[in-house]
Amino acid sequence: MRFPELLDVVDSMRRMAWQMAVLPATARQSQQTRFLVLEGRLDAIVTGIESDYREAFSASPPLLKVRLEPGKVALAAALRAFRVDSLCQAGLATGAAAAPTDAAIEAVPLAPVIVALHAAWTVSQTEMERPLQVRNDAALHRMWLHLGTALPLIVEWAQEVQVLQDAGCDELQSFYFARPMPADAFSAWLLEHRAEVM
Repeated sequence: MRFPELLDVVDSMRRMAWQMAVLPATARQSQQTRFLVLEGRLDAIVTGIESDYREAFSASPPLLKVRLEPGKVALAAALRAFRVDSLCQAGLATGAAAAPTDAAIEAVPLAPVIVALHAAWTVSQTEMERPLQVRNDAALHRMWLHLGTALPLIVEWAQEVQVLQDAGCDELQSFYFARPMPADAFSAWLLEHRAEVM
């Protein structure tokens, strides 16, 4: 996921915008290139996240989109607001007045982005783990079915039969009862052992 990188870039932009806001205009200009590089990284990360969402939506059932879309929308809105605020504070917004130079200026708030990012990340992680859990459950189910059919075949002592019956196993097929035999021999064996088997 690109979310950790997003958090790093947003934090760097916030710090740089605050630094640029308290610098004199001449010194601020030298920082503009660094800030715009961060802005470009943010664009690339956001584009990548949007692509990741599109890919996940196209490869998954519609329910996944229903569950992930609200977090995606909230994150996009928080990033748009953050971008506008940080550009204004850095004095780079189109038509914006010069950034204030008062040293008491507050940094652009990062909390809305963090909250939206955490929510999107949590839902994404949960929803992406769901198909893996379904696969694991199916594999374990198949394993238990195979184990359940193989285990009774290796029962060879009365104590093992008793353990399986105590565990709720009411049907056993095993060498304990008889070795494989032709059909006509089975009919004779069944008549002889009917009371034990039924």
